[in-house]
Amino acid sequence: MVDRLTAFFMHRTIKRLVALLVFLAALVALRHLATLLVFYLIFSRGFGFLAGWLARRTALGERGWLLILLLVFLGAAGGSLYAGVHRSVASLLQLKETAQDQVEAIKDSDLYRFFEAQNVDLTAEKYGEQVRQLSHRLLESARSTGKVLLHLVLGLILAVLFLLERKEVDETLAGLPRESFLGYLNAFFGYLSEAVLLTIRVQVIVAAVNAVVTLPILALLRLSH
Repeated sequence: MVDRLTAFFMHRTIKRLVALLVFLAALVALRHLATLLVFYLIFSRGFGFLAGWLARRTALGERGWLLILLLVFLGAAGGSLYAGVHRSVASLLQLKETAQDQVEAIKDSDLYRFFEAQNVDLTAEKYGEQVRQLSHRLLESARSTGKVLLHLVLGLILAVLFLLERKEVDETLAGLPRESFLGYLNAFFGYLSEAVLLTIRVQVIVAAVNAVVTLPILALLRLSH
């Protein structure tokens, strides 16, 4: 009985079917990590291509260029984050200082008097409820942004670790028999990675074409921003 079961599951079609079911189950179980996979693929392919291209044209090795690219990326990301936070804090402080004056200006406006004449509820309780709803939405946005940033950092770390050991990883995967269970599973994940990267390439091409087509028109119309 054991021999028959072993022979059954060792059949090429059965192994492929089992590997496909395991692959689909992994997609369902790890669907909340889809953003992490996208960032990992972007960083691993992007840094890997640039580091290899620069290494072939200079005396510095691929790992050296990888570390340089990583430092440049971290510096640019850190500078952008600092500039964004610094500007946001300044705007919030200015808003806090001028909030009362803006409220008084609104109360003196004709639109405010019009709403009062129409018996529209402009009480503090109404404003309080709106503020609570806005705060809840801001909190949810902050959570979503934090999750994306966490996936970005983890994807960057995994990509760097893979690129530092890429030769060993590629040799291990190349040693898997193509018609084995692990071979099929590796192939399915490879198809998924290529599909994600193809989707990203298409989005970049569409964005570039849109920019090339619309920027001259915007310049002719002299639209700000």
